[in-house]
Amino acid sequence: MTKSKNIRPPRPTYSGGFKNGAVELYQTRRREHANETPYAATVAVSETMGVTAMTIRNWVNRAEDSAAQALAEQPASPGSSAEASTPADAAFTALVAVLGSPDLSEEAELVRPIGAAEAPADDPQATILDLRRQVSELRRANVILKNATAYLASEALKAA
Repeated sequence: MTKSKNIRPPRPTYSGGFKNGAVELYQTRRREHANETPYAATVAVSETMGVTAMTIRNWVNRAEDSAAQALAEQPASPGSSAEASTPADAAFTALVAVLGSPDLSEEAELVRPIGAAEAPADDPQATILDLRRQVSELRRANVILKNATAYLASEALKAA
């Protein structure tokens, strides 16, 4: 007997327009059926489009990741690329680039309320994108603060 190999049929390829249409259909379904779980929406779209639910989920995840990355990679404020003389200066410069220059007066509100004046309350997609932008900013700020704290702690230990 000859040994037979399991040969898979070739994977189907889908155009970018088809993928984008599936993602838009999923997002529309999520907006229109707010009480429906993401999985149920994925299954419904997959049945409509004739592809597997896993494929739809992957396309949606990629689209959401791309949108979040595009928001995270928005250009920093002008003048933030100046050379810093010490790592602490570099950390502060990066922090200002991420968060903007702080207003240190007592009346200043350093943290804006979630979603304030960024997206209309009736547009959940814009609100989600705004919240993702805020999460991205906060994560970058946390990394900067952790690095600055570690550097300053090591300098304090060297000085002691």
